[in-house]
Amino acid sequence: MPFLSPFGWRLFITFSLLASLMVTAIGMIGFIQSRQSVLKRAQRQVSLVGQDRAHELSNWILERKREISLLSQLPDVVRIFDRYGEVHTINRQDSLRLADIFDLVHLTFSDYGPCGIMSFDGLPLVHVSNSDCQTDNPLLQAALQQALSTYEPVLSALYLSSSNEPVFWLVQAISDQFGAAQAALVFSILAEKTIHPILADRAGLGTSGETYLTTREGLLLTPFRNDTTRQQLYKKNARIERSSDSYINYAGEEVIGCDIELPDLGWVVSAELSLVEALEPIKKIIRQLILVGLLSIFVILIISAYISRRLTIPLNHLLQASRSISMGQFDLAIPQTGSDEVGALSRQFQIMASSLQRSREELEVSTRRLVHAEKLALIGKLVASIVHEMRNPLSAIKMNLRILEKKAVLDKSGETHLGIAKEQSGRLEKMLNELLEYSKPVQAQFTTVNLKALLLQTKIEFNAQMAEKSISIKASFPDLPFEVYSDPDLLARVFDNLISNAIAAAPAESTIDVTLDEKDNGLTVTVKDAGKGMSQKVLEQIFEPFFTTRGDGVGLGLSNVKKFIEALNAEIEVQSCEGEGTAITVTIPHHDQTISHR
Repeated sequence: MPFLSPFGWRLFITFSLLASLMVTAIGMIGFIQSRQSVLKRAQRQVSLVGQDRAHELSNWILERKREISLLSQLPDVVRIFDRYGEVHTINRQDSLRLADIFDLVHLTFSDYGPCGIMSFDGLPLVHVSNSDCQTDNPLLQAALQQALSTYEPVLSALYLSSSNEPVFWLVQAISDQFGAAQAALVFSILAEKTIHPILADRAGLGTSGETYLTTREGLLLTPFRNDTTRQQLYKKNARIERSSDSYINYAGEEVIGCDIELPDLGWVVSAELSLVEALEPIKKIIRQLILVGLLSIFVILIISAYISRRLTIPLNHLLQASRSISMGQFDLAIPQTGSDEVGALSRQFQIMASSLQRSREELEVSTRRLVHAEKLALIGKLVASIVHEMRNPLSAIKMNLRILEKKAVLDKSGETHLGIAKEQSGRLEKMLNELLEYSKPVQAQFTTVNLKALLLQTKIEFNAQMAEKSISIKASFPDLPFEVYSDPDLLARVFDNLISNAIAAAPAESTIDVTLDEKDNGLTVTVKDAGKGMSQKVLEQIFEPFFTTRGDGVGLGLSNVKKFIEALNAEIEVQSCEGEGTAITVTIPHHDQTISHR
């Protein structure tokens, strides 16, 4: 026998492909999730660095504003501008004093560039020798007017000085002792000496990361890491978006980054990190995934080969056995391969082969029974025809008996015989009705039925019959409507038959329990008597036609009940034990149109 049959090879290839696809899918999912996790961590790191630089810049600007505010409130400065408010000029001695203050500021704070004092019209009042105030600068003029209106330190927009250096002005109004603004203290700040060193700190951004500063309009305030030409204009909308995680930066490199806006200053701090460097940890994960995937595929191939051979060998045995059976050979010995499903299949196939002959014989018996059932159907039609023919003379007999009862003068013996004739004619009519009902097809007419009212009416109809045996009915009906969607006539005939049988089976002076309840599967009606009960053998036959344990019927009552129950899509259950009575439960299922107390 070859290692694998054609089917075994197909099974092996299918298992291998499915397993390989599964391993590949798991690997891809692992790679995607790992990549997302690494990117999120890198994005979080870049964002933290950007926020740290933005916070450092904000604190640095706040310190400069505090310094210029303190300078404007020095006693010497206030006294000088008290006099300036009176004479509108600054004498040489005051100019020298202010120049000394500026020199001291330059010695103490190297962050400042040229500085001086200007009127709010833009005229220089006091300036140091290296001052480059550019009084006609519109950005400076705007800052002067804003300082006059706010009395707070004002930071001007950035502009290019005559030496092509990015500069911005810090302006503070100088007030006299009465709080009137007399002039403005103006300090220039060189970006290269101040904010550049803050953003040049690339700690936390690896070897390729950087931070830089722009205005809202895109004017670059600090140089790029790889830019030697000092680009002065940088537009954010010039970025090329690659995905939700990254974009192409000014140098054409794919990076991840974040922008932190400083709304009070009108600046934007941008932090970036190369996507290649950010994804560096993923390379190790990829190598591990590939190694695990290859090992998994190798193991899967071995397992697939074993399973394929394990499955196909018993199948080949079964194939040979089926060929033998097709030729009429039933004495087979199929090798047993174990206790798993395949082994169970082999054993069941052996059992099947052994029972085929019996099945053939049973088929012949079933065929004979089917022929017999067809004969019974023909007999049913014949019975229906005979019943129709017999009811006419029976009606005549009953009519004449009623006439005799009303008009004839009979002695006691005659009355007795007349009663016997009436009783036997009624019995015969009942038997004919049962035969006729059994022969007729049942078609239920569904409508809304008050089940409680129907049972109470049925109970009343049997009062006379119960009185003869001193039997009572105990009805257990909860105070609920119990309305169902069913056929009232068929239900009435079912309960008539069940209660009639219970009265016939119950001993004198006993009680019949009729219980109405609602279960999860529908409404239930239980009729229980205290009679002799039935054996298991009788229970198995009670719904068969023409079966009876009494001599006063044809054995079609419960057969008709079963037929009515099936027409109503209901269920019937019989519980009985010899010497303990019988309980019959009818379950009417819930329906889309059933109305219950819920």
